[in-house]
Amino acid sequence: MKKINLDKVGMTASAICGIHCIALPFVFIIIPYASIAFLEGSLFEWGFILFSLIIASFAMIQGFLAHKKWLPLILASIGFFIFISTKTSDGHSHETFSGSLIFALAGALICCAHFFNHKFSKLANCNCSH
Repeated sequence: MKKINLDKVGMTASAICGIHCIALPFVFIIIPYASIAFLEGSLFEWGFILFSLIIASFAMIQGFLAHKKWLPLILASIGFFIFISTKTSDGHSHETFSGSLIFALAGALICCAHFFNHKFSKLANCNCSH
C-alpha cells in the first residue's frame, strides 16, 4: 500500500477550508433555499479545524524530522493560532467579510506550511546532488 502523503491531504483540506471561508457569506444567501445549513454551523467548523490540526501535526512533525526546517512548523502554528483565536473571539465570524478574510488567511498559511513541508521533505529524501 502506498504511503499516504499527509501534506497533500493537508493542502487539500486547507484549500477546501479557504474556499469555505470565502464562499460562506454568499452561501448565507442560499441557505434558506437549500438544506446546507450545517456548513455554517460551529460544530462543523470546529470539527474541520480539529481534523486539519491533527493532519498538520503529524505531517509537520514527520517532515521536520526529515528536513529539520522550522518554516513549515512556524507557518502552521501561526495559521492555527489565527483560526483558534479568531474563532473564540466574539468580534469576528464568517458573517462578516473581514472575518471570512481572516479565516481564509489562516487557511492559506496552513496550506503554505504543507506545501513547504512537502517540498523540503522531497529535497531531504532526494539522493541527487543540487
